Amino acid sequence: MFDIECKGGNDVVINTKKSAIVIDPNVTMLGLKQFKISGMIEAITEKDFLVKDDNVVIEGAGEYEVGGLLIYGTAVKRYIDDDKDPHRAGTIYKIVCDGLTIAIIGNANSKTDFGKVLADGNNTIDVLIIPVGGGGYTIDYKDAAKIVKELEPKVVIPVHYKEDGINYEVPQDSVDLFIKELSVDVEDAGSKFKIKSAESLPASLTVVKISK
Repeated sequence: MFDIECKGGNDVVINTKKSAIVIDPNVTMLGLKQFKISGMIEAITEKDFLVKDDNVVIEGAGEYEVGGLLIYGTAVKRYIDDDKDPHRAGTIYKIVCDGLTIAIIGNANSKTDFGKVLADGNNTIDVLIIPVGGGGYTIDYKDAAKIVKELEPKVVIPVHYKEDGINYEVPQDSVDLFIKELSVDVEDAGSKFKIKSAESLPASLTVVKISK
């Protein structure tokens, strides 16, 4: 049905039969070479992650239907909240793709009521994409594990953690700390996590590692 790629930081690409959506595409902020995103839908959790292109751009709260996807954005406080700049709010996205629901946390504050934000009469999150690196910049591995246990997804994809070749503003923890804290099954998906159907998802909570 579709596949998910991780490009570094919070940047993920979801490829479907009808379209492709990229979350937080600006990887030059991480010291990485910008990859081609022409023809994709851009959805950004913070304004700095936008790549100016001729794509359809989704930024901020709202309900969107584009490229065969249903996309719900909710404004939240960032992990580092700046009361002096109200335009620095972050966005959590929920994407419904081929009957499955994917939640993307971004750099949301760990005190966010994620259950409330992501509920709309259907509390089921099939795939949760969440930062785990911490460092005072984003959710750390302990808070990430608590959020996962609260939301009870079938699959959790950790992002924004220490990786070779990525230059973060602050040091990030290893993904291994998150895996140890959560203590569940782990699947190494390589460069892409392919999902054929809802029935193909793991029967129990599984951490899926995707290499950039």
